[in-house]
Amino acid sequence: MGETATTHPDARDLVEGAEVIEPTRSGIAALARWTPEGGVLSVLGDAGAGGSGDESRIAIRNDLAALTRRLHDEGPRELRTALADVLARHGDAIDAVTRADAGAGRGRAVFLPLDDGAPRAMATQCTMPAGASLAPLARLGPLVRARTLHRAIGVVLVSAERLEVTSVAMGVAERRGVWEVGGLSEGRDRRGPASANPGRAQQSVTHVERHDAHIADQRRRAMASIVERAAGLARDADWARVIVAGDPGVAEEVAE
Repeated sequence: MGETATTHPDARDLVEGAEVIEPTRSGIAALARWTPEGGVLSVLGDAGAGGSGDESRIAIRNDLAALTRRLHDEGPRELRTALADVLARHGDAIDAVTRADAGAGRGRAVFLPLDDGAPRAMATQCTMPAGASLAPLARLGPLVRARTLHRAIGVVLVSAERLEVTSVAMGVAERRGVWEVGGLSEGRDRRGPASANPGRAQQSVTHVERHDAHIADQRRRAMASIVERAAGLARDADWARVIVAGDPGVAEEVAE
């Protein structure tokens, strides 16, 4: 099986030195286990077209202003100081959440710890509700809802020589496996042109037909083994649905 290849947007463009969190179930689960001392400032936004970036920027700015006022009026001085330090150090990252030229997908999130730990960043190709909040844990609700709304589907591309499985979730494609039918001899009858003897010619044709049938049977067996492995992967992935495309003859067998 080929190596897994992922085409998630590069969230490293959002925060320098950030740990990138993939928008997957395991990625969100890892983020849920993250408990930095002092809490996490979560900033989420949408950098899509049609003015959504501007709307997100305003929503984030309003939330940060309200949070700063609340801490000034009610919060302990240590927390106010820590928040002010985070905003000063990561102002560019907060701006990048809604900046179209940041080049990190459409829906974006940065999670900034109030201690000295490394920030986390996530980028997806689907929309993300905008806002900023401070809590002991990262703000996971919008990420969980996005995964529920954009539940993964499986895409299986097939030909006589190859089967490729891709998972698509939250607007992001992740290649999960590639199998190739290899090691089968394509050699036909190498004895040269058929003899003038009609009997010899008939024997040669029969030999070629048997050889082709043998190769076809080998391919069917090899593909059946590959399909079984891919089916196990699909069961583990819990896809909402599976799309099979490619060579019509092979695709029909795989779909069954």
